[in-house]
Amino acid sequence: MTRYLFLKSLLILVLLTGCEKSTPEVNVLIFSKISPIHEAAIEAELLIMTKHRHKINVKLYPSSREKLAVMLSKREGDVFISTHEHLSQLLNKNGLKPLDQLIHSRNDIEDFYPFMTKNQNGERHLYGLPINKHINLFEKNEIPVNEPLVAILPTFSKKQAEGEEILKLFLD
Repeated sequence: MTRYLFLKSLLILVLLTGCEKSTPEVNVLIFSKISPIHEAAIEAELLIMTKHRHKINVKLYPSSREKLAVMLSKREGDVFISTHEHLSQLLNKNGLKPLDQLIHSRNDIEDFYPFMTKNQNGERHLYGLPINKHINLFEKNEIPVNEPLVAILPTFSKKQAEGEEILKLFLD
């Protein structure tokens, strides 16, 4: 009986610790002054722009450093977007995917220098992607963006390729 309870407890422990939240959609979490009423419009536009290749879930949160920290620690999102002020401290940390390949063929690479930081080896990489507030995604849907936004792709994201594809949409 004791052995049975031990095995049952061990199985429950393994199931609880081994079950990581994995969803079929790409979770885009935006922490800004953009009103939550625009969630559906942003999500629909991203679906159109990706030609429905991926399921996308957009969540808008008030601009809050604390909420951003909580969601990052919970590993709940794939793409995180917030103000440069909130993300600038994270750009120097480990755990972010370098985004150099998204801008390597652009002529305006110097515009990205403020968002590049050195890694542990001293190499400069782009970890935060500045978002143009005049992109079609926002202007077409009349979504006011009143602050500079930056996007990051954490290394814990299970949707790296999909996240990169979405980030490319924020460049133009």
